[in-house]
Amino acid sequence: MEAKKLSKLRNPTAPIPVPPPPIDQGVINEQLKQARAKVEQAFKAFHQVLNNKKLERNKSDVEKEQERKISDELFRTAQELDRLNPGEGVMVVGSIGLRELLKTRDRMNEVEYTALLTRKELNELKQQLGCKEESTT
Repeated sequence: MEAKKLSKLRNPTAPIPVPPPPIDQGVINEQLKQARAKVEQAFKAFHQVLNNKKLERNKSDVEKEQERKISDELFRTAQELDRLNPGEGVMVVGSIGLRELLKTRDRMNEVEYTALLTRKELNELKQQLGCKEESTT
Protein backbone atom coordinates (compact mmCIF):
# COMPACT_ATOMS: atom_id res chain seq x y z
CA MET A 1 0.00 0.00 0.00
CA GLU A 2 2.82 2.42 0.93
CA ALA A 3 4.65 1.64 -2.30
CA LYS A 4 1.50 2.46 -4.26
CA LYS A 5 1.25 5.90 -2.59
CA LEU A 6 4.90 6.64 -3.26
CA SER A 7 4.59 5.69 -6.91
CA LYS A 8 1.71 8.15 -7.30
CA LEU A 9 3.81 10.95 -5.74
CA ARG A 10 6.81 10.31 -7.95
CA ASN A 11 6.39 10.96 -11.63
CA PRO A 12 9.40 9.60 -13.49
CA THR A 13 8.52 11.55 -16.62
CA ALA A 14 8.21 14.90 -14.87
CA PRO A 15 11.10 17.28 -15.56
CA ILE A 16 13.48 17.92 -12.69
CA PRO A 17 13.07 21.51 -11.52
CA VAL A 18 16.05 23.68 -12.28
CA PRO A 19 17.05 26.05 -9.49
CA PRO A 20 17.21 29.71 -10.41
CA PRO A 21 20.64 31.07 -11.29
CA PRO A 22 22.58 32.52 -8.37
CA ILE A 23 21.94 36.20 -7.77
CA ASP A 24 24.89 38.53 -8.05
CA GLN A 25 24.91 40.50 -4.78
CA GLY A 26 26.65 43.41 -6.49
CA VAL A 27 23.74 43.72 -8.92
CA ILE A 28 21.23 43.60 -6.06
CA ASN A 29 23.16 46.26 -4.14
CA GLU A 30 23.21 48.52 -7.20
CA GLN A 31 19.46 48.01 -7.74
CA LEU A 32 18.82 48.85 -4.07
CA LYS A 33 20.96 51.97 -4.35
CA GLN A 34 19.01 53.10 -7.43
CA ALA A 35 15.64 52.30 -5.82
CA ARG A 36 16.57 54.25 -2.67
CA ALA A 37 17.62 57.23 -4.80
CA LYS A 38 14.25 57.13 -6.61
CA VAL A 39 12.38 57.02 -3.30
CA GLU A 40 14.42 59.98 -2.06
CA GLN A 41 13.56 62.00 -5.18
CA ALA A 42 9.88 61.09 -4.85
CA PHE A 43 9.96 62.08 -1.18
CA LYS A 44 11.46 65.49 -2.02
CA ALA A 45 8.67 66.14 -4.51
CA PHE A 46 6.07 64.94 -1.99
CA HIS A 47 7.56 67.17 0.71
CA GLN A 48 7.22 70.20 -1.61
CA VAL A 49 3.55 69.32 -2.09
CA LEU A 50 3.05 69.20 1.68
CA ASN A 51 4.75 72.56 2.16
CA ASN A 52 2.53 74.22 -0.45
CA LYS A 53 0.40 76.76 1.41
CA LYS A 54 -2.15 77.18 -1.37
CA LEU A 55 -5.70 76.44 -0.25
CA GLU A 56 -7.39 73.42 -1.81
CA ARG A 57 -10.19 75.57 -3.23
CA ASN A 58 -7.63 77.78 -5.02
CA LYS A 59 -5.84 74.90 -6.76
CA SER A 60 -6.48 74.19 -10.40
CA ASP A 61 -7.38 70.73 -11.65
CA VAL A 62 -3.88 70.48 -13.13
CA GLU A 63 -2.30 71.20 -9.73
CA LYS A 64 -4.52 68.63 -8.04
CA GLU A 65 -3.64 66.03 -10.68
CA GLN A 66 0.07 66.81 -10.27
CA GLU A 67 -0.22 66.28 -6.50
CA ARG A 68 -1.91 62.92 -7.08
CA LYS A 69 0.84 61.87 -9.50
CA ILE A 70 3.56 62.84 -7.02
CA SER A 71 1.86 60.84 -4.28
CA ASP A 72 1.45 57.85 -6.60
CA GLU A 73 5.13 58.08 -7.58
CA LEU A 74 6.17 57.94 -3.92
CA PHE A 75 4.14 54.78 -3.41
CA ARG A 76 5.33 53.24 -6.68
CA THR A 77 9.00 53.79 -5.84
CA ALA A 78 8.45 52.47 -2.30
CA GLN A 79 6.86 49.33 -3.77
CA GLU A 80 9.86 48.91 -6.06
CA LEU A 81 12.17 49.20 -3.04
CA ASP A 82 9.98 46.75 -1.12
CA ARG A 83 10.27 44.25 -3.97
CA LEU A 84 14.07 44.38 -3.76
CA ASN A 85 14.28 44.38 0.03
CA PRO A 86 10.99 43.23 1.59
CA GLY A 87 9.79 45.57 4.30
CA GLU A 88 12.06 48.50 3.48
CA GLY A 89 9.60 50.30 1.21
CA VAL A 90 6.81 49.97 3.77
CA MET A 91 9.09 51.29 6.51
CA VAL A 92 10.13 54.25 4.36
CA VAL A 93 6.54 55.27 3.65
CA GLY A 94 5.58 54.74 7.29
CA SER A 95 8.46 56.86 8.59
CA ILE A 96 7.74 59.61 6.05
CA GLY A 97 4.11 59.63 7.13
CA LEU A 98 5.00 59.84 10.81
CA ARG A 99 7.55 62.63 10.30
CA GLU A 100 5.13 64.68 8.23
CA LEU A 101 2.38 64.08 10.77
CA LEU A 102 4.61 65.42 13.54
CA LYS A 103 5.48 68.48 11.46
CA THR A 104 1.78 69.07 10.80
CA ARG A 105 1.06 68.76 14.53
CA ASP A 106 3.75 71.36 15.25
CA ARG A 107 2.30 73.73 12.63
CA MET A 108 -1.18 73.29 14.08
CA ASN A 109 0.12 74.02 17.58
CA GLU A 110 1.71 77.24 16.29
CA VAL A 111 -1.55 78.26 14.61
CA GLU A 112 -3.53 77.49 17.76
CA TYR A 113 -1.09 79.48 19.91
CA THR A 114 -1.21 82.44 17.53
CA ALA A 115 -5.01 82.32 17.53
CA LEU A 116 -5.03 82.27 21.35
CA LEU A 117 -2.73 85.30 21.54
CA THR A 118 -4.82 87.13 18.96
CA ARG A 119 -8.01 86.38 20.90
CA LYS A 120 -6.39 87.70 24.11
CA GLU A 121 -5.31 90.89 22.36
CA LEU A 122 -8.79 91.31 20.90
CA ASN A 123 -10.36 90.86 24.33
CA GLU A 124 -7.96 93.45 25.80
CA LEU A 125 -8.94 95.90 23.08
CA LYS A 126 -12.63 95.18 23.67
CA GLN A 127 -12.13 95.75 27.40
CA GLN A 128 -10.48 99.09 26.69
CA LEU A 129 -13.43 100.03 24.51
CA GLY A 130 -15.94 98.79 27.08
CA CYS A 131 -17.21 95.83 25.03
CA LYS A 132 -18.00 92.36 26.42
CA GLU A 133 -15.04 89.90 26.56
CA GLU A 134 -15.02 86.54 24.79
CA SER A 135 -13.68 83.35 26.34
CA THR A 136 -10.01 82.64 25.53
CA THR A 137 -10.27 78.86 25.87
